[in-house]
Amino acid sequence: MGCKYTYVNFTDLNNEELLLVFNWRNNYEVRRWMYSTDLVELDNHFNFVERLKTDKSKLYFLVKRNNLPVGTFSLTAIEDDEAEWGYYIAPDYHHKNIGVEFYYYVLEYIYLNLKMKTLKGYALTANKSANSFSDLFSFSKVISEFKSSENSDDEYFFRELTENVWREKVIKNKKIERLLELTVNSII
Repeated sequence: MGCKYTYVNFTDLNNEELLLVFNWRNNYEVRRWMYSTDLVELDNHFNFVERLKTDKSKLYFLVKRNNLPVGTFSLTAIEDDEAEWGYYIAPDYHHKNIGVEFYYYVLEYIYLNLKMKTLKGYALTANKSANSFSDLFSFSKVISEFKSSENSDDEYFFRELTENVWREKVIKNKKIERLLELTVNSII
C-alpha cells in the first residue's frame, strides 16, 4: 500500500503533540459526538495523560498517516482481550476521504498488535458517519438503554466487533478494498 499508519501512545507524546490532541478534542466538530461535550481544561488534559501511565484499563493513541497526525483512538474498560473503543479523525481531515482507511488500519492494529478479541462501543444514533463506518466494518448494532450522556434525549447504538468477524467479513472485503484503493495515494 502507498500509505503507512503508525500509532503513538499518549504517554509517549511530546508537548506539541499533546497540545495538538488537546485542541482536536476541544474542537466542536469532534466534541459534539463525545459522551461529554464540555470543553476540557489544559491542566485536566495533561493530568489525564499523566494518569494513563499507571492505568492498565485504558490505552490512548495518536494515529499518524505517513508520519502526519490524523486522529486518535482509545481502548477503555480493558479487561483481558476485550475493550470499549473510541476514535476520532482530526477536524482538518473530516472531509478528506480517509475515514475508511483510518478505520481499517486502526482495527488492524488493535487486532494484530494489541491482540484484542472483542471491541465494544457506543455511537449516537444521530452520528451517521460513525454508524455508516461501523456498518461497513460489520459491527453489530442494537439500541442501547445503558449509555447515557448529559442530554437524556440522546440515543445510542451499542456496537460490537469480534476478531473472528473482522477476519471473516472485513479482511478481503471487496467493497472495503475498493474504497481503500481510492485513498491509498491521496495527498492530505
